[in-house]
Amino acid sequence: MRASNETRQLERMSRRSFLAISAAGLAGVQSVQASTKNKIMPIVIFFQGGAQSPYEFVSPIAGPNEYRGDVTSTRAKNGSLIDSRWQKTCEVLHKASVVKSLDCGNTSHNAKYVVGDSMQKGSGKFSHGGIPHPFIELPSIFTDRAQLDPNIGFHVQWNKEENRFAPPPIQADPGLRKRLELLHVLETRGQQLSSPAITLMQENRELAFSLLLGGDKLTRPFSDAEKQLNRFGDNQIGRSAALASSFAQQGAGISFVYNEQGKGWDMHTSIKDRSDELIPPTDQAIAALIDDAHHHGFLLLVTSEHGRTPRINASGGRDHHNVGYAVLAGPGIAQGKTYGDIDSYGEITQDMVKGDALMNTLYDASGIDILPNAKKIRAVLS
Repeated sequence: MRASNETRQLERMSRRSFLAISAAGLAGVQSVQASTKNKIMPIVIFFQGGAQSPYEFVSPIAGPNEYRGDVTSTRAKNGSLIDSRWQKTCEVLHKASVVKSLDCGNTSHNAKYVVGDSMQKGSGKFSHGGIPHPFIELPSIFTDRAQLDPNIGFHVQWNKEENRFAPPPIQADPGLRKRLELLHVLETRGQQLSSPAITLMQENRELAFSLLLGGDKLTRPFSDAEKQLNRFGDNQIGRSAALASSFAQQGAGISFVYNEQGKGWDMHTSIKDRSDELIPPTDQAIAALIDDAHHHGFLLLVTSEHGRTPRINASGGRDHHNVGYAVLAGPGIAQGKTYGDIDSYGEITQDMVKGDALMNTLYDASGIDILPNAKKIRAVLS
């Protein structure tokens, strides 16, 4: 009996995926040895889609009311100022580093100036064994995802029927396992290569194969995340963060959360009311991620594609501005460090940082060797 067009298409997709992973694995032997240390630390990027205002978060303005807005600030244990509505994050901010002087290089929702190009270029070093990077997207009225490309991994979306994030459907090629066995036989013939980099590549490729076969490595992060909702929050934002943490603990290279829930952080109007709505669940999620980054050995970056104007507009919101922020945490990141500063009118006054330096810092802490002359924020590296 001839296979249906749909079946043949699924088989071709599986074979292409297998060949791509095999190629990544073989190429990885060279790239890993040249560019990574013995162990690469997973990364979670919690991205506040829509351009979150730093002034309603880790960079409250101390200037006139038309700049400060309705924000009251408080100090974390390390003395860093933070909007007082971020109560849980305030309690753990001393475990993280805050960059207040990030120049996002754009005001048009283009994340490539912050993480986009650097993330996609660097992600290959995490996927040398073929690890797909989960891209977890919250339901939103927008679809541009700040011009990010989620195809560096696999897309995880909200399942309305199940009221949770669910694993993507897997249609495994029935011949895939046999080809994996054949690949193992071919690799074990001849000269035996052994190095930490090759071992790492093999471990990562096994994870990728498990994902393609719909195995435990794919389903377990979803079940593990369900057990942590009391810490992260039983809501879409909390669930996305818990899932990213679980994927990182399973060894996924870069787990990316795109948090632009509903109307997201693009607050041209009524920034106080909309912040009051979004801050509590996001606060709980970020605080739990900071804790998990330390306890489970992964790196965390919280940032956005750009910032918002220091001056409140006539509609009670903030428009687009280049000044952003970053929060970093995890092994290799200094604790309680504040880098850069802004003045009473929300403009950068010292230690301006660009997105490439931010990502180089993250990659350096993760264990990827970057070029000796590459810009990075040395002050936040422990």
